[in-house]
Amino acid sequence: MTGDELRELLSSHNASKAIFTTQAGHPITYKEKLFIQEFVKCGDATKAATTAGYGKGAGKRLLSRDYIQEELIFFAEELDRQTVADGKEVMQYFTRVMRNEEKDQFGLDAPLSERTAAAKELAKRTIDIEQAQDVEQPAININLNWKRDNEEITTEEETTVDND
Repeated sequence: MTGDELRELLSSHNASKAIFTTQAGHPITYKEKLFIQEFVKCGDATKAATTAGYGKGAGKRLLSRDYIQEELIFFAEELDRQTVADGKEVMQYFTRVMRNEEKDQFGLDAPLSERTAAAKELAKRTIDIEQAQDVEQPAININLNWKRDNEEITTEEETTVDND
């Protein structure tokens, strides 16, 4: 829900005492919700508090509340998820370039050199993943030597580590 939608809800339904919830399920007021949204937009606690309808000095007080901090962290992480490519997205991009499915800013096909470079980058990552999966666990050799009544007992045992 955007700030404008919340303002409209407030004016049309007299929702000043309405209770909203954070992503973690903690109840918050309309003004706290508006503060969180404004803080995410501008990054200034004082300005966000003023816009949300709080008085002077409320920004620091609001930021000290654990559930507001958790909600701000959630929004920051959500923004990261939306704006930063993950490994899968990078692999998909290299694949589209290699297959000539990705066009440049003029709608032209990528040159063969770019497609080859994408294929090399894709191969590096694919081979690294396959090699990491194929690495065998080294055998562990255990040698135990005991002496009992001037008699030497030697035990040798070989085991392999199974991480599956």
